[in-house]
Amino acid sequence: MKNTLITAAALWVACAAMTGCIREDIEPCPPLSVKIAVKDKNYANIADIEQQGLDSRVDENQPFRAYIQKLYYSLTNVETNEVVFTQHLHDVQGDAEMATAYLPEDLPFGTYALTVWGNIDNEEPVREDGRYYTMHTDEVEGYDVYMTNDTLTYDYAHADYTVELERVKGKLIVQGVNLPAEASKSLKEISHVSLYAGRHGRYAGDGSVSVETPLEGQPEAVSNTVLAPTTDGEQSTVKFDIYGSDATAAPLVSTGNIDIDMERNRIEVVRLDAAGGQGEVKVYILVNSQWKQVYDLELGERLEGGKAGR
Repeated sequence: MKNTLITAAALWVACAAMTGCIREDIEPCPPLSVKIAVKDKNYANIADIEQQGLDSRVDENQPFRAYIQKLYYSLTNVETNEVVFTQHLHDVQGDAEMATAYLPEDLPFGTYALTVWGNIDNEEPVREDGRYYTMHTDEVEGYDVYMTNDTLTYDYAHADYTVELERVKGKLIVQGVNLPAEASKSLKEISHVSLYAGRHGRYAGDGSVSVETPLEGQPEAVSNTVLAPTTDGEQSTVKFDIYGSDATAAPLVSTGNIDIDMERNRIEVVRLDAAGGQGEVKVYILVNSQWKQVYDLELGERLEGGKAGR
């Protein structure tokens, strides 16, 4: 009889450990501890861009908040698909190398999905409790957004985790050279970039972005635009118009649609050379550290093989 009672007690303890945490147990439940790190501190092809003097790598040994200034995260019970906790948008504090996800101390054991969004300015583009994010609302560039989605098995043996944020967008750098002295602004119109980023790393929707950049008559200018990846099944394009001081007049320089390939965490570089004058312009794209001419307005067309290859 004594052995039977001991066996039954042992089975009860084992079952309790597997199915959940009983807060009245003598042994306290370990809290779920999650640290948040940054994986994509530099763009994947930053070395090629540095060689051209158009961008520079960032120091990868800075505090977390040097890369990510704001965080939003939600915790979903995988079994029930119920969002059990949401930490609304807040500023990152302190100089630690990683941020801490502050989760409920009374969280029961189980399997959870932690979704974290970084560098978003407000919660309006966050949809369905963080399940996806609208990247280009009203054709606006938006922010250099980061995201991670991780499945966490929480039990006595697994209570400490580190998750890594990855960059959601890419960047388009445009270098204008030999610009007309009377140039006052440029207008970029980018088409066929993804509109939504999902927590599982998938993109959806077909969006566009318009960006106006002041020039103030300088002969050379560089602009940076963070953009979502190219829409699945489409070809991203960018069109340029350069205007003088009279915004109602025809543009001084105008191009047709230039094919570009936008990818997350990569930089696409386009050069406009207006050296020909009289509205003439040649367009180049940086491919494998080499400038490839893809458009010549004097000829009125894209050049053969003008699509940038990878």
